Amino acid sequence: MKKRVLSWLLVVAMVFTMAPAFSFAAFAQTGATVYVNSEAANDSAEYANGAIYKTLVGALKKAVSGDTIMLQTDAQLTAGITVKAGMELTLDLNGFRLDLNGYGITNKGSLTVTDTNEAKPTHNFEVSANGL
Repeated sequence: MKKRVLSWLLVVAMVFTMAPAFSFAAFAQTGATVYVNSEAANDSAEYANGAIYKTLVGALKKAVSGDTIMLQTDAQLTAGITVKAGMELTLDLNGFRLDLNGYGITNKGSLTVTDTNEAKPTHNFEVSANGL
């Protein structure tokens, strides 16, 4: 009987020591900030907090729900982009200009567009009847 109780206590102890690893690993990448910099080499950077992509399209392909995509330079769309259903993203213009070039942003999830750069008093986006 003692061996059985000791075995169960050992199993419970092992489960509790592994539980934090599972919970933290699942949320490790949520809420990352990735950057768009037109001077970057390309869009092949591995996804990680602080990763830099050449285009908004490239950053959006790698972003996960809860991320912020922040511009480090002016950016231009080279294709239409879609925020997938279930995705929650923030696009921070950071005082830079986003040129849509006639392409659109389709929002099937939740996209928040903001400009957090307080040093530049004029924000570079305007909402009209035709969108951004």
